[in-house]
Amino acid sequence: MGNIPAPQDTAEQELLKVEDVSAAFLTLLEALTPLERAVFLLHDVFDHSHAEIAELLHRTEATCRQILRRAKRSLHLRRRPVPSGTEHTRLLDALINAWRENDLEGITSLLAEDVLGHGDGGTNLVISTIIGPHGIARLYHKFASQMFGASARKAVIDGRAAMVLGYPDQIAAIVQIATANGKIQEIEVISDPTRMAEFGVNPNRN
Repeated sequence: MGNIPAPQDTAEQELLKVEDVSAAFLTLLEALTPLERAVFLLHDVFDHSHAEIAELLHRTEATCRQILRRAKRSLHLRRRPVPSGTEHTRLLDALINAWRENDLEGITSLLAEDVLGHGDGGTNLVISTIIGPHGIARLYHKFASQMFGASARKAVIDGRAAMVLGYPDQIAAIVQIATANGKIQEIEVISDPTRMAEFGVNPNRN
């Protein structure tokens, strides 16, 4: 057998072929170990299943899931921008308007190149993390199709302004943002009713 590149090296080489990857994205990934980085890239960037990753890295599926959770936790803790009140309000209002207009280009223009996106997966309780505007755009397409017709408004949730998506008799999701340097640095989508209740929100009332 010839020399076979390590899976983490292969994953990073594949990543470098993607034109829209920024230097900031790569810098953020440096916070991870090579194994964490490989699992994260293969799963969240290249959409490999846990079974496929386990086979590539010669680990069990359970181990790969654990490594992915650890990687996402590391990335999440590394990025906690402190929002400016005026900046936060401006960007949140722009995000709400872009949602109402179904303006994907407008949404991506508000995002930092290494923006982090978090979602709780609704009642499935699956925490996902996405990096970069194009990853957020893919999430938007999926999210918008699931919430077709949902209205967007601003409300104070947990002491700060957020975007609330819902229908006349139901709140579908809470979208919180963190901002810095004139861009949205982090987006968190909360759609699980249990988590909403922790913020004092009743999902059955809009």
